[in-house]
Amino acid sequence: EFRRVLCRSRRAQAQGAPTLPALTTHAITLDDIPGVIGGADLVISATAAPEPVLTHEKLAGALRRLGHPLVIIDVAVPRDVDQRLGKLPNVYLHDIDDLNRLVERNLQRRRAEVPHAEAIIGDEVEKFSQWLEGLQLTPMIKLLQKHMEALQQAEISRYGRQFADSEQLHRFTQSLCQKILHKPLAFLREVNKNGRDGESLQALEFVRRMFDLDSIEEGS
Repeated sequence: EFRRVLCRSRRAQAQGAPTLPALTTHAITLDDIPGVIGGADLVISATAAPEPVLTHEKLAGALRRLGHPLVIIDVAVPRDVDQRLGKLPNVYLHDIDDLNRLVERNLQRRRAEVPHAEAIIGDEVEKFSQWLEGLQLTPMIKLLQKHMEALQQAEISRYGRQFADSEQLHRFTQSLCQKILHKPLAFLREVNKNGRDGESLQALEFVRRMFDLDSIEEGS
């Protein structure tokens, strides 16, 4: 019976430009593991054996002589690696339970960030809605101003001959139209800035119907 162990040979660097060490694969028996495990940096064990295959009795001596860290990952169920090996110096043993706990901690951190992410998304959606509604606010303001200018000109044409000073009549009607528009325009700007989602669109539709602006657009 053979098991595959990935070993990276720890060769001394030749003088000159550094090069990456070669990665080699060897097939060995379980009895050979104590003689080669000291040259490994990482061991991954995943057999279907009913009992540990990397035992304390066989490997403790070799692992005590380690001069570098060795990470052992045991993903087998039941476990392949004797838990006592993880207590040796320079040996870092992780099993499937450790991996599950790590995954769960990561999931918990992600879940904890969900409310923060939702708040950011909510703020951005609100800003986008306001921006989108603002695109319709400017044309509405121009349409209202156009409507008032048309009313002003109509009244000047109708009553202009009754005033000795036509310029004074023009200033008077212009000032009156501006005062009439002030409150509706201030209301629309306030709703667009601070209103809830969709409230600005409702306000725009209300003003459009109140001043019958659809007929003005059709007649433009």
